[in-house]
Amino acid sequence: MTIRKILKLLSVVSIFNVLTVASARAVCPVCAVAVGAGLAISESLGISDAVSGTWFGALLMSVTLWTVDWLAKKDYGKRVVNTILSLIFYYGTTLWWMFETNKIGRINNHLNLFGFNFDKLLFGLIIGSIMLVVGDRIYITLKERNGGKAHFPFEKVAIPFGLVLLSSGIIFLLVG
Repeated sequence: MTIRKILKLLSVVSIFNVLTVASARAVCPVCAVAVGAGLAISESLGISDAVSGTWFGALLMSVTLWTVDWLAKKDYGKRVVNTILSLIFYYGTTLWWMFETNKIGRINNHLNLFGFNFDKLLFGLIIGSIMLVVGDRIYITLKERNGGKAHFPFEKVAIPFGLVLLSSGIIFLLVG
């Protein structure tokens, strides 16, 4: 079996697992759909790879957190190990695909930040991943401070989505 067939099989299994999750605690399915919609819209409008990468990174992190929670709910393995393996799998296969299809590393598709050249798509991917986690942590903190209740409906979606939207807007204004 070739590596390409193995990756396709793992992708199908992963997608099936993600789609069959009944509930998730870290990032809900609605958030993942919202992030995916943001990625599709930004790409179709021809927006910078840095902005598209922000949404792509948020989507990857959302699916990673979703998988980790699903595995925890099934009482499968230790959470730390599941998190590391999920991060390696989702980000590893995605970055491999990006390198293989020349999405990352293209000439004239870099940002010069602090004297270093960063690939726009990779930069956005990192920022989007971080913003989704920060948004999730903000939501958890606010909910705990409010007696375990959300302040408004879909707060769990609005805060991470809002942070990713804000960061992609800032990147759009700075990078184009």
